[in-house]
Amino acid sequence: MASLRDDPATTRRLLRERHAEIGSMLEIGGELAAGSDDPPEQQALDQETERRRRLELLRIEGALERLDADAYGLCLVCGEPISEGRLEADPAVSLCLACAERR
Repeated sequence: MASLRDDPATTRRLLRERHAEIGSMLEIGGELAAGSDDPPEQQALDQETERRRRLELLRIEGALERLDADAYGLCLVCGEPISEGRLEADPAVSLCLACAERR
């Protein structure tokens, strides 16, 4: 299998599929919350889940932008290549392991 860095079409497809999946989850979650009379604790959990999903959408959109700019797979901090294993685990990752650990 070609690496995600070397196969932008596959990477783009994976990222777009994940983006659509999360978008659907947000839509369904919003519809459920609109008619909900859940206790405050559950509402807080639901809001946190929505916040995390929105952040994931932003990470995916950033990865798509990096693909368009031929900068996909390069660490945003140091500019070094992100390991293929790290990209496979999370195609939207933006930092190499060393820079991620320093944060």
